[in-house]
Amino acid sequence: HLCYLPTLCASRDVVVRASALQLLAGLSRSVRGAGTVLQLSPGLFEGILSVVVDHSEASLVREHAALLLVNIVKNSSSKELAVSARKLNLYQEFRDSVSLVSLT
Repeated sequence: HLCYLPTLCASRDVVVRASALQLLAGLSRSVRGAGTVLQLSPGLFEGILSVVVDHSEASLVREHAALLLVNIVKNSSSKELAVSARKLNLYQEFRDSVSLVSLT
């Protein structure tokens, strides 16, 4: 009955998006849970990456998306994750974010 969670992650309400991502992050703390979360929606991982690198997104939503991302990466050995990260240019976005923080 978790199939509605990816839809909630796309809600227009910041609190609903953050809550859905927080719930998914909690579920993904185990290997089994991370696998279950990844099976909810084919594009879920790419969507989470997009939220993390979207600077116009609310900080609370980005924080929970980052926690979910960490849990999925930590509990998965799938090469598809690295391919998705490269495709969305996550490494460049991360480097740019670190550079911005270093300047302030």
